[in-house]
Amino acid sequence: MFCSRVHRNVTIFTTALSRRHMAAASLSEVEAKVHALGLKLPEPGVPKGNFAQFIRVGNLAYLSGHLPQPEGKALIVGKIGKDLTEEQGYEAAKYTGLNLCATLKANVGSLDKVKRIIKVTGFVNGTSTFGDQAKVVNGCSDLFSKIFDQDKVSRHFIFSRRYLCAIAVLFNILWIIRQL
Repeated sequence: MFCSRVHRNVTIFTTALSRRHMAAASLSEVEAKVHALGLKLPEPGVPKGNFAQFIRVGNLAYLSGHLPQPEGKALIVGKIGKDLTEEQGYEAAKYTGLNLCATLKANVGSLDKVKRIIKVTGFVNGTSTFGDQAKVVNGCSDLFSKIFDQDKVSRHFIFSRRYLCAIAVLFNILWIIRQL
């Protein structure tokens, strides 16, 4: 047996074996919320360039360069306002949020370790006449608000008329991670 601190003044005694079985048998609270929305975390993606998708410094985790790729499907490409509708851009942003979650889970072990989302940055590939970039970025923000119990997330978006590989959206995020 060993002792592990879970919260400030609460101590739980357990065995290493039972802890592993409990973790494998159940989803984290955040993952349960993802499943309740009818969604599933994909396998973590691999960078499509020469960069680190995940960097952790202390309790800060920075994730960069995440793309809209639904589980088992092709990358969502196209210019919003021409090839894709605003609603399709929203869905692309939501899938990118799920990909961010998959990478975070792979690197820190559990999405329940998220203490706070500091900042979401969304890059939107749209036509020069498309003016609803904020509604597209809402796809990622709305997902995070629902699964991480944050009413609002700090964010900004950058509008572009040209992206490499014609991707619809790209996201970066900065999280505060708690130790469990």
